[in-house]
This record gives sequence, structure tokens and C-alpha cells, in this order.
Amino acid sequence: MPPSTQRKTEALRGHQVTFSLIQLRLVGILILFLFISRIIVFGVSAASVTSTEQLSGILLACSALPLLPLGLSLYMLGASYKRNIRERKLLSILCQSIPAVALFCGVFMPGVILYYSITMSNYFPKDALSPYQAELIGSYRIIQALVFCWITGAGLFLLYKQNLSFFRKYGVDTYGFFNSRKMIDNTIEDKEN
Repeated sequence: MPPSTQRKTEALRGHQVTFSLIQLRLVGILILFLFISRIIVFGVSAASVTSTEQLSGILLACSALPLLPLGLSLYMLGASYKRNIRERKLLSILCQSIPAVALFCGVFMPGVILYYSITMSNYFPKDALSPYQAELIGSYRIIQALVFCWITGAGLFLLYKQNLSFFRKYGVDTYGFFNSRKMIDNTIEDKEN
């Protein structure tokens, strides 16, 4: 293969990697926006006066919870590749907030679900429930929502542990990890020592 063809092939492969990382990052952002839209619906319904709408909103939000670790993982997949300085700071903040979000999803949300379902069960007599209300407080919907919460909390915790192991491996903090120049400099220093 002539050198010029080989250079073009290598350049094309580099562009393909860049394209793939950018597309995965975009999919991650879209998944995160879908998750945020469900959380906004939950926030609006939580301000509602009826417990039916409140429980409906939280169950809708729970169905989107597994999207959170997936969206974050895809968004962070490219590490620092072709990111601007603001995005690197955002990544650092996201990584540091993962444990708090995992606790929120795995502990707080199940508590809220149980609170609303028990309140609704106690407030309405069984024969006064509409079919929709009976389905909302039915064991299938509640157990499904709780499982989504626990899976999301565990997924986020595992994502955080995996991130920490990479940060420790390269001896950098979250910002340094997503700042490729710092990471490369540290790796070169380690090899020289």
C-alpha cells in the first residue's frame, strides 16, 4: 500500500472514531434529556393536590430511572475527547454527584413511592377506588417501580466505583481524568520514573 493511501486510511479511521464518539455522546445526551423530562413531569405532579396524580407522576419517573446510568455512561464514554473546557467541568461535577444521585434513586425514591401508595390506600376505601387508582396502588406497579429504583441506584453506584478505579489508576482527580492533556502528561511522567 502506498504511503499516501496508508495516511488517508489512518486519517479516515481517526475520523470514524471521532464520529462514533460524538454520536454516542449525542445519544447519551438525548437519553439524559428524556430522563429529565420525566423528572419534570414528576415535579409538576408532586405539586398537585391529589395523591393519585402524585403517585402517577412518581411511577412515570421511575419507569425512566434505568435510562440515567445508561445516559451518563454514554455521555462520559468519550472521556475528554474533543470536549471544550466547560464540558470537562460539567463532567467533573457529574462524576462527583453520582453517589448522591444513587442514594436518591435507591433509597429516597422507594421511600416516596411507599409513602404515596400507603397514603392512597389508607385515604380511599377499596370500593371507592377507580380502576386507574386500583392499578396505581396494585402490587405489580409498586414492585416494578421499586425494582427500577434499586437497579438504577445499584447501576449508578457501580458506575461511580468504576470511575474511581480509573481515576486512581491514573492518579488524577475527576477534572484531570477528563482533561486529556493532564492525563497524558501524568502518564508520561510515570513512564519516565
